[in-house]
Amino acid sequence: LTVADIAATSPKLWNSWKDTLLWELHKYASQALQRGPAETFDRQANVEETRSAALTALAASGVDREAVDSLWSRLPVSAFLRFDAEQLAWTTRRVLAGDPRPLVAMRQLPDKGITEIFVHADDFIGLFAGVARELDRMQLGILAARVVTTTDGRSWDLFQVMDGQSRPLNEGDATRLQAALVGQLSDKVVRPLPRRPVPRRLQPFMGRSEIKVGTVEDRTRLEIAATDRPGLLSAIAGALLTQDLQLLDARIATFGQRVEDVFLITDAHGAALSPEACAELEAELRQRLDIE
Repeated sequence: LTVADIAATSPKLWNSWKDTLLWELHKYASQALQRGPAETFDRQANVEETRSAALTALAASGVDREAVDSLWSRLPVSAFLRFDAEQLAWTTRRVLAGDPRPLVAMRQLPDKGITEIFVHADDFIGLFAGVARELDRMQLGILAARVVTTTDGRSWDLFQVMDGQSRPLNEGDATRLQAALVGQLSDKVVRPLPRRPVPRRLQPFMGRSEIKVGTVEDRTRLEIAATDRPGLLSAIAGALLTQDLQLLDARIATFGQRVEDVFLITDAHGAALSPEACAELEAELRQRLDIE
């Protein structure tokens, strides 16, 4: 029924990415129903399952186990929850291949109709904004992102994107994007983030964004649910950059026309935001995201 509803709205709305999302929803919902209400989600078991599957794939391609263990010792637990085994194996192979940092690797996933972009670089305030700015400049659709920071201060970020025609990037665009990202990340300079106006056809459907800011241990958790529109991620990244905030971890997901993002952030000194800073951040985000 969901497939029929999407396809009936407009043939252009249905694509391989949405097909994949619905299949994964069906698969995981079936697993949850089989477990029953008494069985809760085992976080540690999920981590171990991902690690084991990724290790099997890496061993099959001849990657040294000690090198993998050393590299993974610097990854936070969230990496093994956010990345699936295949993504973890691919990104690990790319880092261990010895490519110089900043490393920007890309691959096409034809079955999903997307391009995956892996960014591994020395972290700095503005790294996320710089990447978001280049993706927005090329008018790419950002379907999902997983942003992780290693314990030794390096990004381990994965972005899933489509071009303006809902297709994977062509070779020319991929080459230009890779060069632009490597240049910005090498210089550690973020070019101005342009504010893109919301298209008039979308304005009637724009509601007030849902923004929650709270403290989790020594970090601040920012949750944003909003209507998707061109330049949304750049707008959020611009707000974080304006407030001089450090992004440690993020889960970015697009479901149709709705975006649900979660960020773990600190101030420039690595501390959770004060109540005043939280209020300033929310005000900055509303100025950029909401239509008055």
